[in-house]
Amino acid sequence: MARSTTTPQNKNAYNETKRALLNLFHPLPPKHLSLSDIKEKIDIPEGGIRRALTANYKWGYIWRRQDPTKRKNRYAYRYLKPKGLRVLKELNRRKEIETTTGIEISLNLKKPIPLAAIKLYNKIASKTK
Repeated sequence: MARSTTTPQNKNAYNETKRALLNLFHPLPPKHLSLSDIKEKIDIPEGGIRRALTANYKWGYIWRRQDPTKRKNRYAYRYLKPKGLRVLKELNRRKEIETTTGIEISLNLKKPIPLAAIKLYNKIASKTK
């Protein structure tokens, strides 16, 4: 059987995880969140959360700091960087267009939103105002 050529970044589940994590940090949480705090709020396995947080940190979406009192899971997260806020807004915009229009839209930011979906969304939004 051939190996899939689809990268994880192109899958909606991957981008849903990214969206859920970034939503935790907007608006600003009252304190730094440890891995266990994040695990309580999001229903994702711990290893998946750790990988996603590390990736989001490396991409420049979130800030993290070391917690010297902990030996394991020693990072704490709290702030979105400006780039992370832009990504979160675009992911939420895509999700809103999808739920409003009923047209399936990829959360992959490299793929454009279909023009038909944007037109339909604008038409629906103008009627509700």
